[in-house]
Amino acid sequence: MNDKDFSLYFDGLKIGTACECFLSDGVYFGTFVPCAEEGYLCAAMRIEEYISFCRDWNQRAAADEADAAEFGRFKDITSDDRWTVQGSNDPTPIEIEGAPSFFDGDEVTFRTK
Repeated sequence: MNDKDFSLYFDGLKIGTACECFLSDGVYFGTFVPCAEEGYLCAAMRIEEYISFCRDWNQRAAADEADAAEFGRFKDITSDDRWTVQGSNDPTPIEIEGAPSFFDGDEVTFRTK
């Protein structure tokens, strides 16, 4: 994929855009810009909860104060085949392994299948 910007989808709902992405060791890194489309907030409250949790968890993990088992409460979000991206140059949906991870400062990472 030669795209730098990817639309990020959960079950077909656009969540936002991963901007200025680069690939390193099989992982895409970019800046997450949440979607502002009408109806997004009502439909994506669980996704927003997951994003907030990821940001907090990654901060605590950096201080060695987090446990991966905490993600268990988000199995409905992190299960396979629910997340996709679409490049700005190629609208073909591409599946993400598991779920993207979100960090403080609006960083997002993901690995495609």
